[in-house]
Amino acid sequence: MEESWFMNVKCNVSGGFMGLSKECRFSSDDLSEEELNSLNQLKNLDTKKASSANLKDGFLYQFEIKSGNEVKKVSISEEDVSSSLFPLIDRVDKLLM
Repeated sequence: MEESWFMNVKCNVSGGFMGLSKECRFSSDDLSEEELNSLNQLKNLDTKKASSANLKDGFLYQFEIKSGNEVKKVSISEEDVSSSLFPLIDRVDKLLM
């Protein structure tokens, strides 16, 4: 596992059938090892400028990850979520219920 440190995460999820927007917040301390691995992978992705406009009823996940003085913003569309990110996306979806 890649070395990680404390991170605060804000995630805004928008789109879907109704086009609603929801937000959740959590820290790396709240995550399982599998979810933390997903968060580290997400943090290492290139920042994406994704849009839900091309997704039929799809979702857009916009993450803001704060670690120390560093802030990383990553946007990823539902269709671009790789299987390695599923644990983190599942956590976000559960927090938004």
